[in-house]
Amino acid sequence: MDGIRLRYYWNTGSIPPPDYYEYTIEISTQGGLISFRPDYPDNNPAEWQESFSLTEEQQDMLIKQAKDLPAIDSVGQISVGGTLESLTLVSQSGISRQVSTGTALGGLLVDRIKKTVPERIWQKLLKNFEAYRDSRIK
Repeated sequence: MDGIRLRYYWNTGSIPPPDYYEYTIEISTQGGLISFRPDYPDNNPAEWQESFSLTEEQQDMLIKQAKDLPAIDSVGQISVGGTLESLTLVSQSGISRQVSTGTALGGLLVDRIKKTVPERIWQKLLKNFEAYRDSRIK
């Protein structure tokens, strides 16, 4: 849809390693991509990426629904202790607009975005995370 990408970001919030992790799901005309990081970025963790397919109809529906959400000012959107998430629309020219996930429709859209990632990919990434976490504990 017009070269627009949808980027959903989530992290566990401010918790000590080794339990912290974060991921980004991107949806574009190329399909879907999840990038999973098993630690804080300052610790230079590996980044695991998995691509997946979506139908053009799925892509268009998710992007249209995100466009319909109200824009938010990301200033002051810092999480202390709780999880942090953001949903951003990025145009072909690189201009981005963060939209609200704090409404019923926003929450529903986030659930739909997460469900586009096949269960086998989630399981693989979480298994990798558990192995990474276990190696940090020892």
